[in-house]
Amino acid sequence: MRGPLLLSMTSKTSSLKALLLRAWRERWSDLQWGIHIKTILPRGVSGDVYNLADCILQQALVGPGPNQLVVSYLKHSLSSQGGITCRGKPEEGQLAASVLSIVQWLLSCLLHAIKNVSELRTDNMELTAMLDKPPIILNEMLKCDFMVAMLCLAKNECVDVYLDVVKKCQELETLLAQNLTLQTTLSVGDSLRKLCQLGSEKADPALDVSEPVTYCLQALLVIEVLQNPSADTQMFVNEMLMVKRLKGYSMARLHCEIMRACLISLNDVLGTSEESGWGAFVFLKIPYILRQLHHTTAGEAGEDKSVEFSQDIVDSFELLLQYTPLLDIMDARCSCNIVECLLRELAKVGLVTEPLVTLYSSKR
Repeated sequence: MRGPLLLSMTSKTSSLKALLLRAWRERWSDLQWGIHIKTILPRGVSGDVYNLADCILQQALVGPGPNQLVVSYLKHSLSSQGGITCRGKPEEGQLAASVLSIVQWLLSCLLHAIKNVSELRTDNMELTAMLDKPPIILNEMLKCDFMVAMLCLAKNECVDVYLDVVKKCQELETLLAQNLTLQTTLSVGDSLRKLCQLGSEKADPALDVSEPVTYCLQALLVIEVLQNPSADTQMFVNEMLMVKRLKGYSMARLHCEIMRACLISLNDVLGTSEESGWGAFVFLKIPYILRQLHHTTAGEAGEDKSVEFSQDIVDSFELLLQYTPLLDIMDARCSCNIVECLLRELAKVGLVTEPLVTLYSSKR
C-alpha cells in the first residue's frame, strides 16, 4: 500500500510545483492562486502532507530577495487552512505523535542506562549521557504548556504508544525504588507521575490561567465609541458582564481588561482625527461604566449599592500595573502618568480614594 500512496503524494507535489511556476509566469493574484489550486487540492484537503509551504518558500527565495508575489500565495494558503483540530486528518496529528514518540524514546534510553548502571564504573561516557540527559529533557518538556498539550492529544490519538510510555514509567519507578542512590541523583520522579496522569490533573482554582480578551473587548469598544457615542451604557455593561460570566473572570480582572483595551485603542488613534473621541470615552465615559458595573454586581450580591468605593477597582490596578510596556508607551506618547490620569477620573466618581490615587500613581 505504501508504494502507490508514495507515488500519489509525489505526483501531487510535482503538480503543485508546476502550478506554482505557472502562477509566477502569468503573475496571478493570490485570489487566482486560491481558485486554481483547488483543481489539485480539493476543498478540505490540507496541503501540509504534500509539502505545499516548502514548495512555495523554495520558489519565493530563488532570487536575491523574497518574491512578494509568491509569498502572497503562501499567506493565502495559510489563511485558508482554518483551524487545526488534530482529529480526522492523519497529518494534523503528526506533531503530537512525534512529541509522544520522543518521550517514549527518552524513557527507553533511561531504562537501558539504569539496567546497565554497573557499566558506569568503566567510564562509559555514552551510558553516562543516557542516564543524565533524559531526566533533564523530560523535566523541561513537561514545564512547557504547549508540549503537555501535544502529549494530551497524542494520548488519545496514539493509545498504544501512550500505554507503552505508562508501562515504561512504572518500570522506571520500580527500578528507582530499588536503588536509593539513583532515586536521589535523578530528579525524574515528578516527570514520571505527570506522564502517567496526563490530562487528569485538576487545575488549581486559585490560579488564574484564563486568557486575555482584549481583542474581544476592543471590538465592543469600537462599536460603543463609533456607533453609540451618546447612547445609554447599560447594554455595554450587560455585554461586559456576559464576557465575565463566559470567561469566569473576577470583577477585578474584567475592570483591568476594559482599561487595558481602552489604552491599546487610544494608543492606536493618537495623532488622528479619532483621538478626541477616544480620549473622551476613556477618561469621561469609562469611569461611569465602571461605576455602573460596580453597582450592578453589588446589587446582585446583596451589598449596599450606595457605597461607591470598589475594592475590585483597586485590585484591577494591581493587574494593570503588570503591563509595563503598554503603560510606558502611553506615558511617553501622552507626556503624562496615564495611571494617575485614570485614577483621578475614577476618584471623581468615588470608586477610589485620594490616598489610593497617590499610592498607585507613585508605583509608576
